[in-house]
Amino acid sequence: MKYLLSFACMQLISISSYTQRMIDPLLPPPPIETVEDVILIDPEQMPEFEGGEVGLRSFIAKNIRYPETAAEANIEGTVYVQYLVLKDGTINNIKLLRGVIGAPDLDKEALRVVKLTNGKWKPGMQNGKPVNVRMNIPIRFKLQ
Repeated sequence: MKYLLSFACMQLISISSYTQRMIDPLLPPPPIETVEDVILIDPEQMPEFEGGEVGLRSFIAKNIRYPETAAEANIEGTVYVQYLVLKDGTINNIKLLRGVIGAPDLDKEALRVVKLTNGKWKPGMQNGKPVNVRMNIPIRFKLQ
């Protein structure tokens, strides 16, 4: 009985403090999220690399270097990289989504090449304003 009463009191106190926080006029209101503050994945207009998709493929092909360790081991595969194209056309938050098992050098090379695209993007647009957009890109490593 004593345990049940103390549990009920604790629940009442936690509900009371939660309610007080919800209606306390002295606390600042939560920030209003605008389109400019969010990260979109499907804006009205997607970000575009200089030269479009063909330009991006050409840039990657020109700048990528097949790591010697992976080439010697005949390792091929696709690395998936995620990044943000910011409102100013720069990229940020570059990270590996999925790499090639047993080939960390391929993963590092894909991240390096994506970093090189920084500043070469036209930002995505929503309601006529530039927005931050999350992008994913597969980078395929294939021996010739």
